[in-house]
Amino acid sequence: MSSQNSKGNDWVWVTHFLAIFLAVVCMGFVIYSVVGIDNIDIARATMGFSSAIIGVILGFYFNREQLTKESKEKNYFSSEAVDIYWFNMKLQAIIDAVRQEIEEEPEE
Repeated sequence: MSSQNSKGNDWVWVTHFLAIFLAVVCMGFVIYSVVGIDNIDIARATMGFSSAIIGVILGFYFNREQLTKESKEKNYFSSEAVDIYWFNMKLQAIIDAVRQEIEEEPEE
């Protein structure tokens, strides 16, 4: 599945690369803070920062399909509502025209 911008260029690889790069860097921070840092406060801060970034990346990628699906459904139902509204307006115009025609007819 590929996403394309309006010019037709494929940019999906950029988001995947950035996510993988940031996840690897953050995991490197976590490993370095566990192995190489002697000060416990700095290690906690580093692990907290890295864990938060990794959590955001994982949350985005696990929830991306659901967000895309909901966005497509919203657009579909929105366009359906607009179609129904315009159909209703056309029917109302027809009803008004018929009503006016009936009122203008002379009675026998």
